Amino acid sequence: RYVIVKFSRLSSANGTPPVNSSNSSAKETSDFGYVPKPEDLLARTEEMPPLEDLLTIIVTTSPIKSNPSTELLERVFDTFFHGGNDFALKCRKLIVCDGCREKTEKVSKRHSNFKQAMRNGIVNSEQLDNYIDFKAALKVLCAAASSDSPFCSAEVVELEERQGYGFAL
Repeated sequence: RYVIVKFSRLSSANGTPPVNSSNSSAKETSDFGYVPKPEDLLARTEEMPPLEDLLTIIVTTSPIKSNPSTELLERVFDTFFHGGNDFALKCRKLIVCDGCREKTEKVSKRHSNFKQAMRNGIVNSEQLDNYIDFKAALKVLCAAASSDSPFCSAEVVELEERQGYGFAL
């Protein structure tokens, strides 16, 4: 299903229709863009399915400096309440943990920079251990989540190899 938003006209700051500036008589523009047909204004005949049947929230993670702390993800999930309780508590959530590669002695010049290497999923042994600990802590957080926690309907999915954001989705 798709939700389509239709705009029938723009209003000026005082709520009146905009004035057509190309015409010297400054006559009102009665319509702008889409003009709804009478059948578009009819009330819905079927009930809208619950949000949790329509939406799955996907959050991707990869190694970052703050691992093994889950605080960043906890703060992100706390913002879900701005979308309402159904969004925060009932919608299914997938936390996709992207894989990573351990940095070896031989590193290309492009990945020799610490920040650039992490961005490309290349980590040293300490960062790898921190990311493994982060994923374990995340699984515990999801498993122990109470019914009033945004993690209550979350599931952790670990990817074996680095995919990058686009392919991890």
